[in-house]
Amino acid sequence: MGSGLAAVLSKAGINTLNLNDNCIRNYGAKALAAILSNTGIHTLKLAQNRLGDAGTQALAPVLSQSLIHTLDLGWNSNGVGGAQALAAALSLTPIHTLHLGGNTILVDGAQAL
Repeated sequence: MGSGLAAVLSKAGINTLNLNDNCIRNYGAKALAAILSNTGIHTLKLAQNRLGDAGTQALAPVLSQSLIHTLDLGWNSNGVGGAQALAAALSLTPIHTLHLGGNTILVDGAQAL
């Protein structure tokens, strides 16, 4: 992912990006975070990509600079750290639908959200 994908996504008028089950991991999430604010994406599906806390922590701060209102981060090995990063960012975003099923955010992560 990089500037080429950002250019395509911003010019193509894509509103929904489904990258479920693509094994993009945390480094793919970091690359996506770098371009997200330059796209018109409203729905981002990243389930089953092994993002882990590091990937979610990379995405969380840029969500407020994006148009995303539906975010699917299910089954990504997110723990408390990922949940806490999302919790810190959510109030600054237009997100109204968040999927976190299949993660291990535990009680501390759930309380943060």
